[in-house]
Amino acid sequence: MVRKILSLLILGLFFYSCGKIDLPDPPKKGEKNEPGKVDPLKPSQRSDTISVTEALTTGNDSTYYTIVGYIVGYANRGHKGFVLDLPSESMACILLADKKNNTDHLLPINIGSPNTESRKILDLYTHPENLGRKIMVGGYLEKYYGVHGIKKLRAFEFLENKDTISQQGKTSQLPTLETREQVLEGR
Repeated sequence: MVRKILSLLILGLFFYSCGKIDLPDPPKKGEKNEPGKVDPLKPSQRSDTISVTEALTTGNDSTYYTIVGYIVGYANRGHKGFVLDLPSESMACILLADKKNNTDHLLPINIGSPNTESRKILDLYTHPENLGRKIMVGGYLEKYYGVHGIKKLRAFEFLENKDTISQQGKTSQLPTLETREQVLEGR
């Protein structure tokens, strides 16, 4: 009798865990904003980029967007943990704002798990020089940390002449720093 109940319980849990998975619609042919296809043009030359404020006022429709902003901090444990400084450990989320000094509207961007190329390049702990840098990111807008954000970063590019990053994050020419303290002292 116990075996039958246990078998039914396991079977019930199996079917209960098989819920519907909502996948984003595939991009239509001919669209400029396809995943991994961030054009290396400057934002002033692009008509399909949006600001951080525009991204925050757009619905969570899982649409692919290209967003331009400045890296101003990181997120730690949800939207109440937004920190506008350098982290003391590696974090999986950076914050973007429209301007370096205007942090009224913040957009969280998940930069991936520790072994991904995007995390290696964008993590503020290993690259504190990225704080305040202008960047263009591409991804699907969805609910992240309780607000609009990008859970899955598809492409990124720094928008400064001194450093270049390929649209898929494969080519990095970021300056190598002796120590983290040098950057903190130079702020």
